[in-house]
Amino acid sequence: MSVVREIEGKEYSFRMTRKSVRKAEEAGMRVSSMGDTPMLALYYLWFAAIIADQPMPKGKSDDLLDAYLDDENCGESFEDILSSLGEEYAEVLA
Repeated sequence: MSVVREIEGKEYSFRMTRKSVRKAEEAGMRVSSMGDTPMLALYYLWFAAIIADQPMPKGKSDDLLDAYLDDENCGESFEDILSSLGEEYAEVLA
């Protein structure tokens, strides 16, 4: 399932695949530290979800997350995004 989010006037599709999770792990994502570093976990999970359909460097993904979180009209909190991406990550691993 894909989620579409609008960031700075552009729509981005978010979904995780085994390949996108693998790329996030190659970039430094570690399951063992996700509970200890929720902010870092959010950035890696966001990266894993956005690169499945829009390949980009992690830095650009980070910038898009910052822009999204700073947008008062995004309609999602940090906790909402982390929860939904965490659930999607768990589904990929199942």
